[in-house]
Amino acid sequence: MDWGVHTHTSLGCSTGDLSQKNRKIGLGAMGAPMASHLLRTFGSVNVYNRTHAKTLWWCEQNIGSQAFDNLAELAKASDAVFLCIGNDDDVRHTIQTMLPHLKPASVIVDHTITSRALAQEMATLCANHQVSFLDCPVSGGQAGAQNGVLTIMAGGDEATFERIHPFLQAFSKHQQYFGVSGNGQSVIKCVHKCLACDGELGQAIGSQAVSDEDDEIAVVTGFECI
Repeated sequence: MDWGVHTHTSLGCSTGDLSQKNRKIGLGAMGAPMASHLLRTFGSVNVYNRTHAKTLWWCEQNIGSQAFDNLAELAKASDAVFLCIGNDDDVRHTIQTMLPHLKPASVIVDHTITSRALAQEMATLCANHQVSFLDCPVSGGQAGAQNGVLTIMAGGDEATFERIHPFLQAFSKHQQYFGVSGNGQSVIKCVHKCLACDGELGQAIGSQAVSDEDDEIAVVTGFECI
């Protein structure tokens, strides 16, 4: 399966069964270490960054990686694409550019923190092209990405999440499925709002929102994530 990731950098792998090749788009502060973990775990990765010189530099430092200078070629070589880029518009443009070139049954995994509406829009757009889409925003910051201990909150088709799960484990400690498309984005925003609260109440809610108990994510219940 081929993987692609874009965070204004990308990387990918290719494996017919989503197990041999990865593509990643985005080699920024988060995307680059995520790509490194995929490369270390699976032995190869194809990457794209909108600044091609950065892609070439990264590949020179990481044996087993292959640089792509455009999204269409990356998409043609990919069965799974991992995005970690800037905002809603970046994600929309990247996916719209790749979709005509992706094979049916390919998967796009978006690790960017975007709006719930964008995630739902992209899921519908991808489905129209027989491509699966997961919104999988990450929490843990640059240190979490470097150490491979990010937390991932996923929305989309559960069977697709299970197919992709082994790859997510390469750069994260927690991977939790939350239901339909857009739910990953809703949950991570809810968690971040809780963690940003002042005082003991905010700390108490935040500690429950994402906790390390039996290696599972415990999510706060009793309030609505918008």
